[in-house]
Amino acid sequence: MNSSRKPSSDLWAIVLVGLALLLAAELSRLLSVDVSEMSAIWPPLGIAIGAVLVLGYRAVLVYAVVLAVWLVWRGHYPQVIVLILLEQSLQAALAGALLRRRLSNRPLLSSLPDTLRFYFWGALIALLPTSLLTTAVLYQQGMFADFRLIDVWLVYWLSEALGVMLFAPLAEQAIRSVRDGFRPCWPQLRTVAFVALLALLIVLSGQALLYGQPDYGKALTYLYFPMLAWAAMSGQRWLALVAVPLVASIVLGYVVISIRMLGLPAGFLLVEAVLVIFMMTLMSQLVQSVSQDRAALSRSFREQARRDLRTGLLNDRGLLERVRIGRNKFAGQRQFLVVLEIGNFAEAQDLLDLDFVRALERYVGAKVTELMGPVAVARLSAGVFGIFWHGPDDSQGEGQLDELWQSLQGFAFSRDGSVYVLRVSIGVIELSAGDAVESALSAAGQAARYAAQLTDRPMFRCRMDDDMVVGRQQKLAMLEEVKGALSENRLLLYGQEIRSVQHGPEKATDKPYFEILLRMLDRDGRLISPADFLPVAQDYGLMGQIDRWVVERTFVWLSSASVQGGQIGKVAINLSGATLTDPGFPDWVAALMERVPVNPAQIGFEVTESQQIADWQAACRLLERLRESGFSISLDDFGTGLATFDYLTSFPFDVLKIDGQFIRGIAGNAVSQAIVSSITAVAATMQLKTVAEFVEDEQVSALVASLGVDFVQGYGVGRPVPVSLIAEQLLSP
Repeated sequence: MNSSRKPSSDLWAIVLVGLALLLAAELSRLLSVDVSEMSAIWPPLGIAIGAVLVLGYRAVLVYAVVLAVWLVWRGHYPQVIVLILLEQSLQAALAGALLRRRLSNRPLLSSLPDTLRFYFWGALIALLPTSLLTTAVLYQQGMFADFRLIDVWLVYWLSEALGVMLFAPLAEQAIRSVRDGFRPCWPQLRTVAFVALLALLIVLSGQALLYGQPDYGKALTYLYFPMLAWAAMSGQRWLALVAVPLVASIVLGYVVISIRMLGLPAGFLLVEAVLVIFMMTLMSQLVQSVSQDRAALSRSFREQARRDLRTGLLNDRGLLERVRIGRNKFAGQRQFLVVLEIGNFAEAQDLLDLDFVRALERYVGAKVTELMGPVAVARLSAGVFGIFWHGPDDSQGEGQLDELWQSLQGFAFSRDGSVYVLRVSIGVIELSAGDAVESALSAAGQAARYAAQLTDRPMFRCRMDDDMVVGRQQKLAMLEEVKGALSENRLLLYGQEIRSVQHGPEKATDKPYFEILLRMLDRDGRLISPADFLPVAQDYGLMGQIDRWVVERTFVWLSSASVQGGQIGKVAINLSGATLTDPGFPDWVAALMERVPVNPAQIGFEVTESQQIADWQAACRLLERLRESGFSISLDDFGTGLATFDYLTSFPFDVLKIDGQFIRGIAGNAVSQAIVSSITAVAATMQLKTVAEFVEDEQVSALVASLGVDFVQGYGVGRPVPVSLIAEQLLSP
């Protein structure tokens, strides 16, 4: 389609160029006091050079033909016609060739370096020698005998140079628009304001001339300078290109009219006007090119902010921006957000050198771009790519994704002797009206991670209202709640009593013994269960912060006036797996005790057996240090995990807390009774105290006591209450 349109567009452009040349040549006669003399500005040469830059050297032929017709029509001598034709054709061809080579098809005035090249090659090198030769020949024939050759040459060159500077950029832009298909649009407010101000200045200058005061009109001329600078900095290329030749024509026309009406001396006024126009043109075009440079630099920075430096693809910001634009642009089509993840990419980063990893990601990005067609493709993070696909039929997208997966899955990427076999997974989210883009991209990533668990075809497609996505969104919402609670101090300490059930010489202290529990308030002041927020905190690495918050607030509470005097026998604080492998935790506790003095014998730290501990040896060293500082250590949920006896032999425990699954229904379950009895026997052998959890009534309490349990905990003993109320409710006489 484009190939059939271009010749007709070029034909129209050539016809319009011919008409413009003829009209410009005729109008230029009006810019001289004596129409038989040369024009102060010669626009046709600028139009011809602009045409050469767009249409090629055939524009030189068009220029020569139109110029020859016009010169013959105006009755010039044959030898003058031949000389002018040779000079003008050579100048147009030479300037076009030099500028096409130096500007590499970039528009004129598109940057400051290009503007300076335009002046040097187009207005100096291409025009000065030929204009000198032409004026010398004309001078030898007796023309301009009243002037010096150098004066005639400079004026002749300046008229041509001004014509090129003023009209070549405008002609080039106009011809490009005609060839590419001109689309008219309403003028912007700045353009309307410029035209209104220009009309006002013209009216005022005309009034000054009518009243015989041309100096006032001349003074008004200097107001064109800030107007041209304003137009040049507007960022509206058409306004800047049209404003300069328009104002130049108005200024020169005013001088010519004033000379004819008032009989003023022509020579000095014309030279002065031409110099003013020359300075206007230089200032405006340099300001315009600098503005273009700044705009291009700003666009480059914005584009870099949207691009991934490693692959050249979009980054997450760029992809989200494309999606937001595409949601409206392709509203009638099916739209999908796709995330492709390279499996075990962290291993590739650890085992292979950086150049290999970068080459691998560039290869995957190029493959995605090649097979998915003209869609937005982004590198979101290491080994993770995002795609925004849209089309009338989702089967096409499914087919492309399937081809993409087959081309990458199992592909052995090699470079410099290293080989990496690709494994990829793909998650697809179909977008619906109202879906949040950021949430959809996150859900697509979740779908890709889920797809990695599939064996036959690691590709998973879902919608934002699917249970998996909704659960993920709820989890993320809870994560934000936890973060907010930590920063806004919306976490609360609760305590649940642990009561002694043994008597005699081994009887434990009569002072109350509590386990410290955690609750959280949402932003509306409602309590959130630990079962809702602690798993999220665990998954997203916040348990270390939470543990330290709990320990610090417990120390402050124990040292407060309400529990002074040793009223509390002991408290137990749970530690997560993240804290157990934090080597800085014992030092942090020691520093905390210097700020908040407490008796370490009052405090025990609990380790949950079901807790995942990444480094057992590190955890053991940490517990040993806490024990050396005077704290006791408890093993919570004992009996639930496969590593039960490994824990007992690896860690220095003081207390075993028997998991509640053995306590519920123990009254009618001989097996549970036997298990509890065995646990208490092992604990007695190791000189450990035991605590039975989930004790709901006195009957269970008496039964576990008979089985050798030392302490009981549960709703039959006491419900959790805020620590601020413990002294008031439980320690009151």
